[in-house]
Amino acid sequence: MDKKLQSYYENQFSMMTTPGWQEFIEDAEEMFKSINNVMPIQTEQELHLRRGQLDILNWVISRKGVAEQSYEQLMSGDTVNA
Repeated sequence: MDKKLQSYYENQFSMMTTPGWQEFIEDAEEMFKSINNVMPIQTEQELHLRRGQLDILNWVISRKGVAEQSYEQLMSGDTVNA
């Protein structure tokens, strides 16, 4: 792995170990729970907006796990074939 990519992952992991990150993720999880409901949606536009909100929140919430998995694959030499 090149130095720039390694530095990127080290910075990400450093950020994700802070109390502020944990609080941010807890807030994101609570927000996800509060809007993960289709009952109040009345229009197709509201549905698309809600799906977008949930997609972004899911990306944020899963970021640490995805970064760890990607880093482990890079370190072991495994690649993902698409």
